[in-house]
Amino acid sequence: MRIYRGTRLFWIAACVGVLLFTSLLKYPVYAQTPPPIAAGAIQLPDDYQPAPLDLERLPSASAQSTGLKAVVIVGDIGEYLPDVKTDMDSAVAALEAHGVTVAKFYYGDGEFSWNDIVAAADGIHFLLYMGHGVFNGNCKTPASVGGFYLGDNKFVPPGLIRSGLKDRMAADSIIILSHACYAAGGPTCGDQKTISLEESERRVKQYASPFIDLGIQAYYANNYYGSSAAIINYMLDDPTTRQNVGGIFRSVYPYRESEFHDLSYPEEGYDLWLSGVPEDGAWDDAFVGIPEYTFAGDSVPAVAQLGGLPDTLTFTYYTESGLLIGANQQLIPLNTGNDETLQWEVTEQSPWLTVSPLQGTTSQAFTVNSEGFSTTQVITYTDRITVTVTSPSTVEGSPYPINVTLRVVAGSHYQVMLPAVMRGY
Repeated sequence: MRIYRGTRLFWIAACVGVLLFTSLLKYPVYAQTPPPIAAGAIQLPDDYQPAPLDLERLPSASAQSTGLKAVVIVGDIGEYLPDVKTDMDSAVAALEAHGVTVAKFYYGDGEFSWNDIVAAADGIHFLLYMGHGVFNGNCKTPASVGGFYLGDNKFVPPGLIRSGLKDRMAADSIIILSHACYAAGGPTCGDQKTISLEESERRVKQYASPFIDLGIQAYYANNYYGSSAAIINYMLDDPTTRQNVGGIFRSVYPYRESEFHDLSYPEEGYDLWLSGVPEDGAWDDAFVGIPEYTFAGDSVPAVAQLGGLPDTLTFTYYTESGLLIGANQQLIPLNTGNDETLQWEVTEQSPWLTVSPLQGTTSQAFTVNSEGFSTTQVITYTDRITVTVTSPSTVEGSPYPINVTLRVVAGSHYQVMLPAVMRGY
């Protein structure tokens, strides 16, 4: 990240008035000025050894989701951390306004690690990062760039991004980086004023590389406040009028057609675009992706899910009166994810439980009863029955365990005291 001074800052401010009536008229950002962040890039230590992924703590990598999900990360950026958090908050508000479930990882708001982020990233459609850009070697002429800095000497190098997010994100996932040095290709270090087009292209390719390797559809790097929120709003616009990901890049400040550079990316189907002036070194806006792709995450058919079942069943038998409370409980498995009919079966092993029928389809009930137990011994029995969908083969929420308790108690149900109901007049 760099400091904007003098004529560059004046020129940007002068452009704002014009751009308010052009590309950002539909989704204006709250501040169309360069980020006043003095904190620069951060160097990955040569001997850095990241903590290994704790696979036992992570859910299985399913890359499936019953709704839109996002992970947002704000790394330690020093004195400008509150400003960056505010910018990310605007992106979170845009996501949540469109029904996206957001997992937030903000430095200073609680402890978290890359393990925690990976666990939350299962099935995500959006990954947003704001924080230091990371480099190896010399800041002005880095040997390589890429990755995240979470804070407290916790780095996430590109290789760790690849291994942690492999097969975990949704197929139509989008990456948005903001205020991260090198990510959009621009100058980063001290008195470094300009960066050549070729060097900017190299930096963007390296920063985007781990995400493209994971099969994402679009990578955006934009250093301006409000840009992430604007991208999200365009991305989740009405599906009947939604732009493709390349069109969204062209619609968000500071894109200018006169400063557009259509470059190549080695992966088939992907393009690399920059918006900026080589002579000025103002590389603050980059895109790598499949330009014609239109985000369809909220149009993906809902996943079948087994539901409608309780977590527990309870029976109570009174030895004196011989009454069984809770007899013949009826349960109805449902598909709470979509309209597909599910075939289910029930397994039980306890001699004091009976289930009928043992197979059926969704919306068909089965009955659970308790019999064959000792009616004289005061005791509590516990066990479980399990409902499993047999067709289709993969359904969320299946198998579904139900804990069952049978209490044999002394006395009669007539002796059970109920609290009095008091009415005031």
